[in-house]
Amino acid sequence: SNYISARQGEKLLALNLLSESIKILKVKTYGKGNGRPPYPLSDKMFLCVQKVLRRSTYDANQEFIDYAYLKKWISCKPRPHSVSDFMNDIQLTPLLEQLVVLTSTPLAEHEKKFAVDSTGLSSFNRDRWVNVRLEKAQHRNYKKIHAIVGTNYKIIVSAKVTIGTQGDSPMMIPLLKNMSKFFKVIELSGDGGYASRQNAQFVEDMGAVPYFRLRKDVR
Repeated sequence: SNYISARQGEKLLALNLLSESIKILKVKTYGKGNGRPPYPLSDKMFLCVQKVLRRSTYDANQEFIDYAYLKKWISCKPRPHSVSDFMNDIQLTPLLEQLVVLTSTPLAEHEKKFAVDSTGLSSFNRDRWVNVRLEKAQHRNYKKIHAIVGTNYKIIVSAKVTIGTQGDSPMMIPLLKNMSKFFKVIELSGDGGYASRQNAQFVEDMGAVPYFRLRKDVR
């Protein structure tokens, strides 16, 4: 059936789209002195995203790296264990944030209403975030993702990862600035964590209507 055919080819299609999207960003890599040339940031981005997408292990990485090089998705072949080192490269953070926005732009004409929220990110050696989200003292051991999502197709259009203790309210405006070039916002919804005069005014200045749940201490 068409559904089965689509499922069988979806990962290959996703990897092709990922490669083309990274090319659009025109990522530049700068060298350090006279030593060995640094591994291209565009290749790092591709390998890090595919590792999450495919949930691949170290053993599976080598075979995929050879395949990706053959497909010209990457320009160099690193050691399989290097991919984990790439995941810690802070140079990738702003590039990945741009990639989130870029890959959501095909739906720009269909997404006008948005919601902003955040959640903690669990890791393999910590308790699940859902079990500690009300325990503020535990938040320093986690990361937190802040995102704006279209309410129609539920696509993430802007996202940032921070330390677990980062407040929600200060993150709303940077998230909106990231996406405002590509999306026309007419409504933005959020819980009481975003209910501030500054945030409401910023949304109104964009020509949109803010729908924030008022906190008990707001007058």
